[in-house]
Amino acid sequence: MVGSLAGGMGAVIAEDFIMLFLGIELISFCTYPLVAANTQSYFSTEAGFKYFITNSLSSAVFLLGASIVYVQTGSVDYYDINDFMIFSQVLREKVNLTGVFLIYGAMFAKLGVAPFHI
Repeated sequence: MVGSLAGGMGAVIAEDFIMLFLGIELISFCTYPLVAANTQSYFSTEAGFKYFITNSLSSAVFLLGASIVYVQTGSVDYYDINDFMIFSQVLREKVNLTGVFLIYGAMFAKLGVAPFHI
């Protein structure tokens, strides 16, 4: 539980995509044992496996979106990305919007927001 708390604090104070990713992953790594804690139950083991697969896929999608934004802007820092998008009008490009939507989709899948919940 302390690891989840540390990951949550790291995600909240994040100023770039790297720290946000590490904080969210620390939260999810610490909750894997909680989901599959009852090893005698088939449903608990199945839930732990589904949670692992869902989080792995959403982590890959998040990294893909962050890499697309990085290629377009040249930075992973929120403030640099914001300045670049405001001054260069690059937000209108479909490639950068794809990266932003992939990041949002991955975050929604990590949070279990509908329609990404299982």
